[in-house]
Amino acid sequence: MVHFLHRIFGLNSIVSRCIFWLIILIIFLSSVYLASFIIIDKNKRVEQTKENLEYGINNQQTMIQNWANNRAEEIRLLANFSVSKELELDVMAQRFQYYDEYYNQLNAIVFIDAFGKVRIDTASEDMMINDSDVNLRDRAYFKAAEEGKEYMNDIIVSKASDKPTIIFSTPVQSADDTFLGVIFGAAHLSHVNDMLIQSLQGDSGEITLMNEEGYIISHLSKTKEQLKEEEDILAEKWNAEIFDKVKEEKSGFAEYKNHHGDYVYGTFLLINDGRYYLVNEISKREILQSHYQIVAVMIIITVAIIIGLSLLIIPVTKKLLHPIAQLVTATKRMEAGNYQTHLNPDTFVTRPLEIKQLIQGFNEMATSIYENKLLLKQDSNTDGLTNIANRRYFDEQLIKEWQYAKEMQYPISLIFVDIDFFKKFNDTFGHQQGDKCLIKVAQSLQYMIGQSDRFVARYGGEEFVMILPEYNSKEATKVAEAIRKEVKALKIQRTMDDLEKYVTVSIGVATIIPDQTKPKESLIQLADQALYEAKSLGRNRVVVKNDGC
Repeated sequence: MVHFLHRIFGLNSIVSRCIFWLIILIIFLSSVYLASFIIIDKNKRVEQTKENLEYGINNQQTMIQNWANNRAEEIRLLANFSVSKELELDVMAQRFQYYDEYYNQLNAIVFIDAFGKVRIDTASEDMMINDSDVNLRDRAYFKAAEEGKEYMNDIIVSKASDKPTIIFSTPVQSADDTFLGVIFGAAHLSHVNDMLIQSLQGDSGEITLMNEEGYIISHLSKTKEQLKEEEDILAEKWNAEIFDKVKEEKSGFAEYKNHHGDYVYGTFLLINDGRYYLVNEISKREILQSHYQIVAVMIIITVAIIIGLSLLIIPVTKKLLHPIAQLVTATKRMEAGNYQTHLNPDTFVTRPLEIKQLIQGFNEMATSIYENKLLLKQDSNTDGLTNIANRRYFDEQLIKEWQYAKEMQYPISLIFVDIDFFKKFNDTFGHQQGDKCLIKVAQSLQYMIGQSDRFVARYGGEEFVMILPEYNSKEATKVAEAIRKEVKALKIQRTMDDLEKYVTVSIGVATIIPDQTKPKESLIQLADQALYEAKSLGRNRVVVKNDGC
């Protein structure tokens, strides 16, 4: 076969035969590469789309669940007020009105007494209702309340507002658990839609919320004419064939033709204890459009390369200098601070041995520099004795948490912990035992914060500090008291003559809601004052100061 080809094409010289087989090799390799690229790139884009849609739908489920939990918690809070338990209707109405005005996620808050009569309705012109003819004892949420249960109603169209509405209810019980009635909050579905529409993906992304029978509750997209009107809720059923697949598999990813007749990639998930289905879609055309464009460009490039390599001999010097140029570029990236820069060794498989050794040495050097950089940063933020955060890291962390609390108007608490009579302890047992004492206390504090958002550091000497973001004064005091007991429980002997005297700590707690007029130093000063009072009052105690939090 080879000799036949040589005769047919008149390949009589070594040079002509080398050129011929080089062209064949270039065509073959280019074709394999192009086919591999097309398959791999398409699969990669589809897989990435699957990951993005699954990530998005899981986030949406979390958003919906958190939103529902927050609404239920708001209603539960209203039911647990003492005025609700004592049926002080005027005060209850004022509380309801306050919540209705300042918490815009609930569109109405209603109290129904134990006889099923509406007594308070924030959506009514006369909020206090004394002569209602409507009896709601037959409602599912009322029956659940009579059994002492909270309830979240299916999405219904409210008669009062003509809008899709979700009802969150909780029973009201007196101090002796007597059933007094039910409080429910009505939230329009538009609040959920407003959250979901923010997570639409791409230009063709669509989100569909259906009930367990496949009727569409919400259909959201970036195209206005595709937005489902609220009065059409439950009027349209989703694609029966695809819905059967959704019901069977509960969650997953699929390619199918949607109600527009377009092929889409979609993920679906059963949410809210099986009561609803959530579907995320994005057009297949949008996902693969850039792929097809790249494939067209790649075909043109491949043809050009085949023609170019068939006509020209690429200079050896250019081949040798190309990896050097890549090495220079990578070095510049490292010089700019990108210490994770690496050169892919697979790119240089066909290069001379010396080039491969150079690339390998560069990658090893880059890895070493990056690891040393991480170790250096870690060492700069860690106290050398106790192995917890140091004062420098604490200062950085406090700036960050203070700024966040100021923006969100959340409380922030600070705890100063000082080991009692530590100088005397050092004088009695020596500095080595003093260091061991510091380490034990630090380990105890570190253990107490666990994986939470609390932060603990050594402030200096025998003093430690803990940052508690979003902790009010009461919560911070509880943590401080737990610290005091935990340190005492370590049973570190404090004196030589009395084995029952153990090391204790004095603790100062401060809580502030930051504003533009308060610097972060005010929190430190307040905690320091509390610590000073704790020590002045006899030590081994917690003193709390706050700014009305």
